[in-house]
Amino acid sequence: MNQREADGRVMQELAHFCLGATCALILLEWSGLREKLDLGCDLPLVFISGLWAMLPDLPNIGIPFLPHTNPFTNVFWFHQLLDILDPQDLPLFSAIFYGIFGLVAFLATVEEKKKRSMKKGVVKMPEVSKTEPKDQKKAVEGTRTAQISAKK
Repeated sequence: MNQREADGRVMQELAHFCLGATCALILLEWSGLREKLDLGCDLPLVFISGLWAMLPDLPNIGIPFLPHTNPFTNVFWFHQLLDILDPQDLPLFSAIFYGIFGLVAFLATVEEKKKRSMKKGVVKMPEVSKTEPKDQKKAVEGTRTAQISAKK
């Protein structure tokens, strides 16, 4: 294996990791699992999920595991499917997964900040009523009447 093939292999391993971490973020953030599990920090689960996606590649470092031809490897966040879709280990294919992971991580962070601020009561949307302009008009008229009375 030459250096270029080795670099492509590493990039694909990272793509597997990104897919596993992305799936964990999506499940935790948008399925309600984060609230049900009441985790203080879910980063360890995201990291473990990324490692889970890489398990079928253990034979690449000399540890025996399932062959890539076994459909069971799709249990590891669609590992075999990714290998089939990118047999040449193209850097662009891996970069797409890095970008998707970055986008999902950003969106999950924004969503989590929103949820936390809502729990603390920091973000409160003002209630809009249809009678508000009339009430404001009365308040302004009352102020004018008080000002005129004060001048007399």
